[in-house]
Amino acid sequence: MLLPLFHLFTLSSLTEGQVLCSGVNCSSGMDCISINGDLQCADPCDHYSVLNDSWRSVDNTNNNPVHCDRNINWAGWYRFFLGQADARIPEKCIAELRCGTSAPLWITAPHPTQMYQIVTRSVCGAWSGSCCNYVSRPIQIKLCNGFYVYKLATPTGCYTAYCADLCFPNPEGFRASGQTQNSITLQWNKMDNISFVLQFNGTETSISAPTGVGPVTYTVSSLAAGTTYTFTLYSVSDNIRSPGVQLVASTDAGAEVFTIATKFNISSCPITFYQKVYTNVYVNFTSDSLVFCFKGFYGLDTNNDCVFGPKPDSVKATFNITEHD
Repeated sequence: MLLPLFHLFTLSSLTEGQVLCSGVNCSSGMDCISINGDLQCADPCDHYSVLNDSWRSVDNTNNNPVHCDRNINWAGWYRFFLGQADARIPEKCIAELRCGTSAPLWITAPHPTQMYQIVTRSVCGAWSGSCCNYVSRPIQIKLCNGFYVYKLATPTGCYTAYCADLCFPNPEGFRASGQTQNSITLQWNKMDNISFVLQFNGTETSISAPTGVGPVTYTVSSLAAGTTYTFTLYSVSDNIRSPGVQLVASTDAGAEVFTIATKFNISSCPITFYQKVYTNVYVNFTSDSLVFCFKGFYGLDTNNDCVFGPKPDSVKATFNITEHD
């Protein structure tokens, strides 16, 4: 077993932000990926290879045979699985002689929590009684909708390998159960003794583990009418988050509101309406309706003495007002 005593790499070797690809700057969250032999700006969440090795599990203490990731030609992005379940590289020290290798590799900072954000994380391997005796090359991580993908780097020494741990499960059944003009009610399935974090509009709200049976219900208020919002929900236990599941929902648009009307002086030809004589008329439209009032703007002070009807097809229109008993 040959292990470098210590390797140090600065994070400058991987640059977060825009990536140049075939002369084009990729937008944020994209990377230069080979697709059918052609380098393109693409989303790693849509273009990755699956890495499903049971020996990478943090629970594996069998090192026969011993594995080394330096012998793998890492290219592109990878998504970890353990069996049928999503997995991720652990965020805490993994004791040596686990994960089918001598010095198990783990990341020293948390996974990203912003959806579709690419971050750079340093990598350590436990050896000789120290959690970070071996420092490997940095890697990049992106949070997709419910899972992580990794741009892995080749370790410089043997025997080292990336560990895999089961992802904390996402909440299930995340849905919008109702909405008004100013609120959206969200629901999801309860998880025993599990709390949640709801993220939207750059803010986070902690939701304690609920009691009782049935789904968890949470109403987000003080929203704008007719507006679309993106919500991300995480399950949380011991400060460990799931990758997160996303939902897009909209508030009700509500009825169109008449704005301030145009005032017309008709003193030269006053109108008699309900036995009253008026010398002014106030006219306003929505996209499909018309209202004109005689005592003032509609919606201000009084709504009496107003006439409603469909909006005319042309800018110029003639109205006949007939008083009935």
